[in-house]
Amino acid sequence: MLDVAFEKWLNPLMPQCDQRKLSFMKTSFRAFILALTVWHIASLAIAGETDQRVFPSVEIFVNNHKYGDTNGCTGDFGVTGTMTCGHPGHVSELSWAYLRLSPDGDIYKITRKYPSDLPTSATDTKEVIFNGKPLILWHDNYQQIIMRLKAPK
Repeated sequence: MLDVAFEKWLNPLMPQCDQRKLSFMKTSFRAFILALTVWHIASLAIAGETDQRVFPSVEIFVNNHKYGDTNGCTGDFGVTGTMTCGHPGHVSELSWAYLRLSPDGDIYKITRKYPSDLPTSATDTKEVIFNGKPLILWHDNYQQIIMRLKAPK
């Protein structure tokens, strides 16, 4: 079928082409289509391997609870990411990376620099297992940082 399409496209362009050249061009065309197909399948396989999480629809909520239960920032918790949120003097700088799957859930490495806007900031790193239930990562007098499933839209 590709040969027929190729000939319909090529013959008007090269009516004087000999059979050897035409055969070479057909072979090159087939090789190009095959390479394109292999590349497409490989890219789909790679894309499918990047996110093996059991709970891919996760968000992080940095609640500045001193200012109310809903005051703060919410962001997508992807395979990797960063987020900065807070009020002056109480800003958290977060970064995370999905590590692997365990029988108990998705394992992440999460780092918090707090207060990131002051020279006296401290950095804390932990590995956590997210099993689909809200997980309090840090809690202090100003912030509570929670990992949770996204609410359905």
